[in-house]
Amino acid sequence: MTARSLNRARLAWEVVIVLGLSLGASAVYSIVSIIARLTDTTPLGNQSTTINGSQSTREWLDFTYQFLGIFFELFAVALVLYLLWRPGSSSFRRLGFDLTRPGRDVTAGILLVLAIGIPGLGLYLAGRALGITVAVVASPIDTFWWTIPILLFSAVRAALSEELIVVGYLFIRLRELGWSTWTIITASALLRGSYHLYQ
Repeated sequence: MTARSLNRARLAWEVVIVLGLSLGASAVYSIVSIIARLTDTTPLGNQSTTINGSQSTREWLDFTYQFLGIFFELFAVALVLYLLWRPGSSSFRRLGFDLTRPGRDVTAGILLVLAIGIPGLGLYLAGRALGITVAVVASPIDTFWWTIPILLFSAVRAALSEELIVVGYLFIRLRELGWSTWTIITASALLRGSYHLYQ
């Protein structure tokens, strides 16, 4: 086996391990979840799913479990930053996060929210109206002093995981493995869709 083949095999295994520790695992659980929901006697439109739900009836334990769950999930983000790091080259720079064009980046981000976020919400609402999607409960009914900070921390974790792993890391590694741009975009979109199947 040549050195190039060994490097490609190492990169392929690295991608599998990173996804297995992060959003790939979420995708598998979401696929199992949607199969369970579709085979349930209750119609899909009458079901609900809770994200950021309570994990204990005791307040301090609920906070502790939620905080630790989010904190430890961020280690997958730290792992990809470490794997992309090269001497003399920042991981953030390789991912395109270098703050050299803040105005352009903010404008592009707003346009992406308008182009993807709003239609995504519209699709969810249409699915609810048609009774083909579950109701997503984004936060627990009980609120404490720490509920909003935990929800914000969870949102930051989700954003970092999805953007740095699924977009940044995966694009870099799959390109290094010789995948074409459209193949990478398709694979990334399928991965994103799969770990949102719980909806």
